Amino acid sequence: PRMAKKVLIVDDQKVNRTLPSVLLKQKGCEVLEAESGEEALALLAEESVDAILLDVSMPGISGRFCGLRT
Repeated sequence: PRMAKKVLIVDDQKVNRTLPSVLLKQKGCEVLEAESGEEALALLAEESVDAILLDVSMPGISGRFCGLRT
C-alpha cells in the first residue's frame, strides 16, 4: 500500500496555511503546520517530510534562511 506523502506548511499567517492544508488533506496527504521558521526547523529535527511549502517573508528566521538550513 502507498503511504501518504507528508507535507510541511510554514507561514506566519494562519489563513495562508488553511487552504493548502485543506486541499492537501483532501488528496490524502498528511499535513504538518508551523507558524515560524524556528518552529519549522524544530519540527524538521524530529520529523522527515516529503515536501515543504514555505513562506519566504516571515518575522524571525525568514523562509529563505529556513530553506537553506533544510
